[in-house]
Amino acid sequence: MNEIKEDKQQRFNTLLEEVREASLNRAQKLQQLISSIDQLTRSMEGITFIYGKMEDLDGIGLFKHSTWEDPKALIPYLVRGTLLAPPPSNVLEIVSELKMLKIACGDYQTDQIDPEQAGNFMEDMLVATFDLAFRSPTENVRIKSTKGDLKRIRLLFDFIIDHYHFPQLKSKLALEVETIAAQRPIITHRLEDLLQLIKDKVDLVPGEKEDERLRYYVDALYHPTRLVRELPDIDTYISQIEKGTETQRRAECQKMGEMLHSTGLVSDHLWAMLRFLSEKDSDLIPELLQLNDHGTVDFERHKAFIIQLIQDCILDTNKQAIYGLKRMLERNLLSRRPVWNALNKLIRINIHPTLKKQIRKSVREHTETEPIKLLVGAAISVLGLPLGLGQGNNPTCQSARGISMWSIQAPGKLLNMIINTAISNHLELRYEGELVESSNLEEKPDAFYAELDPVSIVLVPHLDNIYGQMMQKAMTKHIGYDPHISVNPAFYGHWIQTGFASCYNSLTGAIDQYEQFARTFYASFHPAYNGGYSLVYSVPIGIFITSSKGDLLGFHAISLLRIAKDEKEEWRAYFYNPNNEGRQDWGQGIKPTVSGNGERPGESSLPFYQFLSRVYAFHYNTKGIEDRMDKVPEKELKTIQSLARNSWGKKYIWLPA
Repeated sequence: MNEIKEDKQQRFNTLLEEVREASLNRAQKLQQLISSIDQLTRSMEGITFIYGKMEDLDGIGLFKHSTWEDPKALIPYLVRGTLLAPPPSNVLEIVSELKMLKIACGDYQTDQIDPEQAGNFMEDMLVATFDLAFRSPTENVRIKSTKGDLKRIRLLFDFIIDHYHFPQLKSKLALEVETIAAQRPIITHRLEDLLQLIKDKVDLVPGEKEDERLRYYVDALYHPTRLVRELPDIDTYISQIEKGTETQRRAECQKMGEMLHSTGLVSDHLWAMLRFLSEKDSDLIPELLQLNDHGTVDFERHKAFIIQLIQDCILDTNKQAIYGLKRMLERNLLSRRPVWNALNKLIRINIHPTLKKQIRKSVREHTETEPIKLLVGAAISVLGLPLGLGQGNNPTCQSARGISMWSIQAPGKLLNMIINTAISNHLELRYEGELVESSNLEEKPDAFYAELDPVSIVLVPHLDNIYGQMMQKAMTKHIGYDPHISVNPAFYGHWIQTGFASCYNSLTGAIDQYEQFARTFYASFHPAYNGGYSLVYSVPIGIFITSSKGDLLGFHAISLLRIAKDEKEEWRAYFYNPNNEGRQDWGQGIKPTVSGNGERPGESSLPFYQFLSRVYAFHYNTKGIEDRMDKVPEKELKTIQSLARNSWGKKYIWLPA
């Protein structure tokens, strides 16, 4: 066995020298060296050996012209995906992690990055990959990866944890938990996984600030009251609740409700308590859900129907819908006749067999729960949390944005769309008087369903298909115009304004009249320059997504929700980003936040001028806008144009104003 190890190490050393001396066949030799690293990193001895060779690997330019060339530009939240990717990406990622570890430990000095920066990266990376580091791989991960690759990932994290202390890990874990929770996602898998691992793997010391921050969320999910902690068995707990007095039950409901309201997390015991109350003491349900006055009125008005929903459609497999129910009631949606009628119809439909199968794929564990109950629970969540929708790991931002906008502005329309599509596995919309039908839908890979709610599973493939068809029709019918001009009103609804501005000239492929474009945005949406008006409806916006270096990555669809001053009296744009993660780094110091700057749950925000520097298209109201255009300050326009030109704008030709 030792001879085999020595042979592998000797082969590595030989290939290292050959790469160092190679010229014409360097690429081939480098490929062979990476293959050698692949073999070595499948054992702890091999990982230790590669760790010791880091200066040599850097010296031959292993990372040159690759994603890993600049350590300061690496993004911790992308490590997980690359570790699970096939070779050579996963091999290079492992070597990159070992390099950062060695720098963080002070064992390797380089001008590229200092130990503190490397240490921060390692901690952020561990938070982002906490499940890979501390838990057996999920079924989904096992299916996609070989046993050898999974073993290597385990060895890598064992090596990292053994070598680095991670002094700020608890603080960063707490920030991660709080930030995810602040966004109130409908799908809470990542948050729940993180909290389970913290409960099982992290020693939380009573009285320590960061530990208590973590403990609060762990308690919310696992033991939200003292009685739950004392009686973890649910049947025993409910038996005790049943024996207690009305006063004791009320106190228990109040404490549970406070945890639900402040974290958005639903514990198994809270679900059991809600089931019990629906059968024995329904007057305490508003207390348990911590309903505000609006929600309490809606509950009392529709009590019988709500109890039916709780008993028939909110089960242990979709218990997170309880928080959606709370928020739906607080929106008074059941008092809207179209919503009440549609929900009554939804609970009685027969779902198309294909969609039944696809909805079941969204449940992580095998379940016998009927898909209709999962769909109804998801519909409740979507109605309660329109900003909690995510697009999963899929390029479906247009459709996710649509579902969110309909939930906010036309919930009856959304429910009717869900009903019709769920029954027929078919959807129809109109574009300029012409019927557009979803057709020739391709079977999606299982990964498509893993992080989507059942409403999105039913609607998104059809919406994507129809949106694509509309774009094709628009490009044919309106040559020379941005197709979004006519597609967005047809797709989203009548509230989309008729005015449209794009800084991208579709005929020339250049950026055209950018200053006029920016002026129009100010005069339309900034309260200091638009006559003091607030947005009535959310606005579909097209933005350029940029990297932490400011480089153009692609296009993205979001919704502008409102413009308001934050606590520092700075004007900010608050928007919905359907990409599952509102925190990002778009370069140039532009970092959208999801909390701490006046954001409501589910919102992202940026200072107004920073937000505009990434916008490329929007709809607006043309009435009276010409009178307001000249009031926009020149200094701000120049700042915005500079940010745009020096980031995504480097990819385009800019036409003279």
